[in-house]
Amino acid sequence: MSARFGAALVLALACSTPEPRDAPGDPSAQPGAGELRALAEAEGWAVADRPPLPVFGGTLTISASQTRALAAEPSFDQVHLVALDAWLPAPLHTLVLEPGDQPWRSVALPDGFVLSLRGGAVLRLRLDAAETRLEIVWRTELPGSPRGLDVRGDALFVATAGGALHRLDLRDGEPEARFVLEPDLRDVVALPDALIVTTFRQGRMLTVSDDGIVLAHRNGGSNRKVAWRARRSPFRDGRFVVVRQVQPQGVIASGERGGYGVPAEQPPGTVEIQAFDGAEADPETSFRFAPLAVDLAEGGDGTSYVIGTGTGSGTRVPRFGTPVSTGLSTEGLVTAIDVGDAGLVVQTAGVRAVRGTGLELNVVLGPDVRDHGYERFHRASELGLACASCHAEGGDDGFVWSFDDVGPRRTQALGVPGGMLAAAPFHWDGALPTMADIVRNNMRLMADDATPGEAAAIALYVDSIPPERGDPAALGEGAGAEVFAAEGCARCHVPESGYTDGRSHTIRGKTRQTPSLAGVAFREPLMHDGCVAQLRVFGYGCPSDDVHFLAGGGDAALGERQRALVAFLATL
Repeated sequence: MSARFGAALVLALACSTPEPRDAPGDPSAQPGAGELRALAEAEGWAVADRPPLPVFGGTLTISASQTRALAAEPSFDQVHLVALDAWLPAPLHTLVLEPGDQPWRSVALPDGFVLSLRGGAVLRLRLDAAETRLEIVWRTELPGSPRGLDVRGDALFVATAGGALHRLDLRDGEPEARFVLEPDLRDVVALPDALIVTTFRQGRMLTVSDDGIVLAHRNGGSNRKVAWRARRSPFRDGRFVVVRQVQPQGVIASGERGGYGVPAEQPPGTVEIQAFDGAEADPETSFRFAPLAVDLAEGGDGTSYVIGTGTGSGTRVPRFGTPVSTGLSTEGLVTAIDVGDAGLVVQTAGVRAVRGTGLELNVVLGPDVRDHGYERFHRASELGLACASCHAEGGDDGFVWSFDDVGPRRTQALGVPGGMLAAAPFHWDGALPTMADIVRNNMRLMADDATPGEAAAIALYVDSIPPERGDPAALGEGAGAEVFAAEGCARCHVPESGYTDGRSHTIRGKTRQTPSLAGVAFREPLMHDGCVAQLRVFGYGCPSDDVHFLAGGGDAALGERQRALVAFLATL
C-alpha cells in the first residue's frame, strides 16, 4: 500500500479525543442561491443556469495529418472535429457523449485519436477516409478519473487522479496492467525507453518503467507546484516539455491590499517552462509571467507556446530570447493550445470557439455560455493571480502559505458535496460568515475588488464546482466504512453531509472548521497548516495538532482496522 494514501487517515482519527465544543458561528448568515442570483443580475452580470466546469487545459489536439483538430468540451460532454485547412464557421462533426463523461486529454493517431474521459473511461476514435466524421472504435471503462495519456506502439498508458497507471492494448482497448503509484497523477509522456508521469498539485515527475516500477522521482521543489501540462515533443524523440506554477515564497501581509504580492522571489503569476531530453533537463529553463498557464505546446524550432487563461491570450516563448505575445486576440477564456503546420490554434470557453492564426480560423463550437462568476474566477488581477491560481481546477494547489497574523495555512479545497454555500461559515476557523466575505478578503489580497453583485456571481460559481472523488478501486472499501463509523470519525465528518458537519469546533483552544473528506487522497499535505505530509510523518508527531493523533509511527505500525480505514478514505 502506498504511504501517500495512508496520509488521509490523519484527518479522521479524532475518535480517541474528547468531544470538541462548538465554536461560535452563524451558518444562516449566508444568503441562498436565489438571493445571490438576484443580486448579481441586478448589477447586469450574467449568471448561467449551468456554468462551465473549471478550466482544465489540454483539450485540443491537432491530427496526424495536420489538417484537423479535436476539441473536447468537458462541460458539455462533446468533442468536435475542426478543419484547419478550410475556412468553415462550424465543426465538421460533433460527437455527443454520455452525460458526465467530461472528455479531456487526447493523443493523435495515424487514423484518429484516443481520448480520456474524466467521468471514468477511455475512447478510441477513428476518422473516416475524408476526415470529416468521427466514430467510436472502442470504449473502456477506467475508475479513478482518467487524466493524461500517451501511446507507444500498440501500448496505451493512462494516468488517473486516483493514483493508478493503466496499460491498455491500443488495438482493442483491453486492459493489460494496472499499477498504483500515488494520488493525483496528471500526465503521461511515453519516451522510447521509459514513461514520465507527473503529479498535479505537487508538480513531481516520476520516471516509470512499462512494468510500473518507479525508477526515479524528481520533486518540483518547495515552490514549484501545479504541473498543468507535460507534453511529448512531436518533433524530437525523447524530448518533452512541462509547465508548472511557481508559488511566491515568504510571509503574506494579511492586512495589506495586494498582500499576496509582498513575498516576491518570483512575482505572483510566474510559471516555469522546462524542456527535457530524456531524463536530462535542458539548462534553458524559462520563467514567464503568464497567469494560469494551463496548457503549452512546442513548435518545430524548439519554441514553446504557453497560454495565459487569466489574461485571455497566448504567449510565444522562444527557446532563446524574449517572450512575446502571439498577437492572436480572442474572446472568452483561452483553455487549450496546440501548434502545427497551420500555425497556432487555441480553444476558448464562455465564447465557445476554436481560433487560429492560419486562415484566420474562427470555428464556433456552440452557443455562448456566459457566466460572470466563471470568468472572474479565472481572470487575473494586476498581481497576476486569479482565484483559480490557488484553486486549480476548482480545487486547490496543495500549497502552504505563511501569513503574518495566523502563520502557515494550507490552501483550502473548493468543491464540497452539496455545494459550497451549505458549508457556511467559511475559512480555516469559520470566522467569515458568507461567501461575499471570503471573496472580498481574497480579492483585497490579490489587489482586486468585487462589487456586491460580482461577489454574488463568484459565490454562485464556486457553489457549482463539483467535488473531486477518490478512486473506488484504488484500495477497496472492505471493512473501512465500518471502522470509520465505529471509531467515531462520523461525529464531525458526517457521511450524509459530504463528510463534514459544516461547523466550527474549538479543540484545545483552537477554532477549526470541519473540512469535507471528499477527495482527501488528493490533498496532501493535510491539516489546516499542512503539517502532515504523510502518515509516517504524522505518526512521529505534528506540533500544531494533538487531536488527530495516531499512536506509533510509519506504515509498519498500522493495524488491520487502520489500513481498512485508509482504504475507505481513498475512495471518498
